[in-house]
Amino acid sequence: MTTMAMTAEPIIKTAMSRIGLEDKADDLLDALDEIWLDARLQISIEQADRGEGMPAEEVENRIKERIKNGYYAKNGR
Repeated sequence: MTTMAMTAEPIIKTAMSRIGLEDKADDLLDALDEIWLDARLQISIEQADRGEGMPAEEVENRIKERIKNGYYAKNGR
């Protein structure tokens, strides 16, 4: 589940319950996740088409460097 949907989940479930659709709340959350992921994918495709991507090797090196420096442990990730 996306961060947005996780944050909004209690609000959405409460609202859906109030209008008598509590059994459809999970379906709505799933649909919102799919919409968000599709939008993010579209943005990524557009960035790649413009040549704004980062090579996988560079991403891997950045992650390894952050792990080595304790970045993830410091930030609770």
